[in-house]
Amino acid sequence: MSTKIIQPVCLKRFLQALMKRLPGMILLIAGSLVSRANAQPSDLVLQNTSITTTAIFTATNSITAGPNFTITSSGNATLNAPAVALKRRLFIIRGGQLKVVSQAISVNVKTEDPMIPDDFIVRQNYPNPFNPTTQISYALPKAAKVDIVVYNIYGQEVRTLLSEFQGSGYHAVVWDGTGNSGERASSGVYYYRVTAGKHHVTKKMTLLQ
Repeated sequence: MSTKIIQPVCLKRFLQALMKRLPGMILLIAGSLVSRANAQPSDLVLQNTSITTTAIFTATNSITAGPNFTITSSGNATLNAPAVALKRRLFIIRGGQLKVVSQAISVNVKTEDPMIPDDFIVRQNYPNPFNPTTQISYALPKAAKVDIVVYNIYGQEVRTLLSEFQGSGYHAVVWDGTGNSGERASSGVYYYRVTAGKHHVTKKMTLLQ
């Protein structure tokens, strides 16, 4: 008789104790799941990504930045890991900030600036044909003395658009269809020659008056 009474009482007390501890157990399990969800990656690879604001990247083992990891002029990126590797085509646009917090840093190549071209480039004027103005765009991989001259089909100079020392980067000049004396050039085919240091390119354009 006594045995049958004690078992329900013990079970009741056990259930009561379990119910008191259940909320704490639930919180403990939930906290463990959240911790696992927010756990830092062991190895992190940053590529084909553009950072425009403040961003902090953390890994327990290593971080690799590149290729095509770009920090814009308003971007501020921090890499925090025991080992950090900066790979080819890591772009930092002027004004962008990169901070590395690491015990071991590996740099394969210099960080690159997409605002500085790799080669000397002269583009076709636009618009072409044109009236009344056209733009001539060109790119300098390094600083150089630049001369831009317009010639007629007989090789005679019509207008010197530019003759000065310029820094590396992308540049453009505009021709308004006038000669060195301010007179309007007649309709027809003209040539513009862009010279930068030892490099030079000549292209054809058409003026319609």
